[in-house]
Amino acid sequence: MARPLSAQALSNLLDRKLHLLRPLVLQLLPPLAPIDPAERLGIDQSSLRTVEDFRQLLPIVLAAIARGKIAPAEGARIARQVRARLRAIRRHARFERRLAQRSAPVQAIARS
Repeated sequence: MARPLSAQALSNLLDRKLHLLRPLVLQLLPPLAPIDPAERLGIDQSSLRTVEDFRQLLPIVLAAIARGKIAPAEGARIARQVRARLRAIRRHARFERRLAQRSAPVQAIARS
């Protein structure tokens, strides 16, 4: 059974063996959760519904990159998220149109 190290002994050990510092810090500090860059800019992606909403969003992201509020990689991440959301909205609209087309003949037959 090992006895705990004194503060001075621990400091001396870490000075000699820096590779031990990272595991020690990971034990003492909680992991940092990454903050979504869109949240930092105050963008609520769930409120985006139309193509016009998305068109208004991109200049905001580009301006934030130009001012240094977010990194270019974070801007690209927001653009990918927005593009994926826009594709999902378009797919959903296509699905609803197909569903309406398929159910329209059935409704016409039922009325006859």
